This record gives sequence, structure tokens and C-alpha cells, in this order.
Amino acid sequence: MDIHVHTDGGIDAALDLAHWIAADPGVPPEASPVPAAPAPGSMSATTDVLQFAVGNAIALGALLVSVAQWRQSRPVRPTVRLTAVRPDGASVTVESDDPATLAAAVRELGGT
Repeated sequence: MDIHVHTDGGIDAALDLAHWIAADPGVPPEASPVPAAPAPGSMSATTDVLQFAVGNAIALGALLVSVAQWRQSRPVRPTVRLTAVRPDGASVTVESDDPATLAAAVRELGGT
């Protein structure tokens, strides 16, 4: 499953979030970052979108929790939107840092 994480905080927020996730011991290797695809008509990747390949529901849940914790730790909380795209093309977008909402998103995507 592909996870796209977009933040309205620009490249600085995206880089900070990428470092946060990389340093989070709770995020397993099954939630690995992958290079983001270039925007249509662009020759380089979008800088404010992080993309992850997630191998299972546990990794997905850990990634969502890490993103929510990062957002809650910011003095000014940027908007973060996560879009999960399953191999069958179905997608779910979450814009929340509420643990119950994140758990519901994991269930919606076929997790436990």
C-alpha cells in the first residue's frame, strides 16, 4: 500500500516530519519511505509530499501514530493529510490527529 503524506507547512515541515519518522523506533521497516513521483509537468519530485510503501496494518498504524505525534509536538500544528492507496486502487484520505480517527482509518484500509 502506498501512503502519501502532505503537509501545508512547506518543505521545512516535510523534512522535519521525514526526520521525525526516520528517528521513531515505533515505525517498523515495513513502513519505508520511497521517492515521491514528480508532479505532472515537473522534472523533480514534489517537496511537501512524503511517500511510503507500507507492508502491513501494523506498519500503517505505527506510521499514522508517528505522524499524529509529530503534528501534536509542533507549536503551530500544520495541517497534515494522509492518503492511502491500496493495490486495488481504493483510497482513503485522513486529515486528523485523533487516535480514534486514525484507528478507524486503519480498519477501513483492512487492518485490525
